[in-house]
Amino acid sequence: MKNRFLILALLTATFTAAASNLGFLKDAPITHMDSTDTALMAETIQRSLTDSKDNEPASWENQNSGSKGTVTPLKTYDAYNTSCRRLRIQNEAGGESASSEFDFCLTKEGEWKVLK
Repeated sequence: MKNRFLILALLTATFTAAASNLGFLKDAPITHMDSTDTALMAETIQRSLTDSKDNEPASWENQNSGSKGTVTPLKTYDAYNTSCRRLRIQNEAGGESASSEFDFCLTKEGEWKVLK
């Protein structure tokens, strides 16, 4: 549960920081997501980081909101003396769709952290 909130907070902070410089992100799917959507997305990201093989997509969908997405680990590698993974995160919400890639590395505490 803690990992889910960490991942969501990091992604939200990334989108928020970018949005302050890039006005087009106001129409990003995450701005149309409700708390159930973001929880489903975060759970799928966590599951993909810990359990999925490279190029093995995992999907989430909220039947109530119509929001959905896919998380695909693209690459597993070592950096900074730890395990890291590159994920492609694709989401659709509120008539908007987006795809982004993020690198995550495992901390000493066992948490996945988004690299900047």
